Amino acid sequence: MSDQQCRDSRGRFAVNPERLRDLGMAEVENATDPRLIAAVDLVIADFNASGIEWSANDLRDRCPTIRPGLLGARVKAATMRKPIEMRRVGWVLSDLPSTKSKPIGVYRGAQHDDTLFDSAAIA
Repeated sequence: MSDQQCRDSRGRFAVNPERLRDLGMAEVENATDPRLIAAVDLVIADFNASGIEWSANDLRDRCPTIRPGLLGARVKAATMRKPIEMRRVGWVLSDLPSTKSKPIGVYRGAQHDDTLFDSAAIA
């Protein structure tokens, strides 16, 4: 990120937290073997296809050797893909000690989400 990108209209440093998040996720993904990224995406696809509710806690259990930063980046990527693959259906506390029990999303595959196809929910 250049010095200019970090300044607001008055020349003060102003860093956008979302931009920092996105840069951090990109850095983790760029430093990771693409086969590991594909493996994590496959586990996410399996969770979504199963119809069960899942969180990054479950993903860490299935991918114990993958560093947590990559798991979070791939969950975020999956939430942004089109067509919609999954929906957040709730929150749970993270079991990763470094997060100090921060709330994380609970997801379910979009094909199993009744509200996605409920016309009353759209109106």
